[in-house]
Amino acid sequence: MNVFVTKNCLGHARLGVKILKSAIHLAVVRNMVKRRFFVEFRQIADMYSKDIIVIISKKIYSEKKEISDILMQEWKQSLKSSNKFF
Repeated sequence: MNVFVTKNCLGHARLGVKILKSAIHLAVVRNMVKRRFFVEFRQIADMYSKDIIVIISKKIYSEKKEISDILMQEWKQSLKSSNKFF
């Protein structure tokens, strides 16, 4: 998972999520992961004016139900470990 952060001149934060088809083959799972990212992002980024882009490009070897949980754990860890984002 690659996370890129930059300041924006708007009064709110924005999130872009790119999941390559080679990383997660099923569109249903890709969309579910994107929705979960956006829900988590709305809870933490209401007061910040940053643009965040998340790119998932590496193949994930796991069952369909576990992929979302694995990525959400990585997302939360990356936000906690780098307070410099916000």
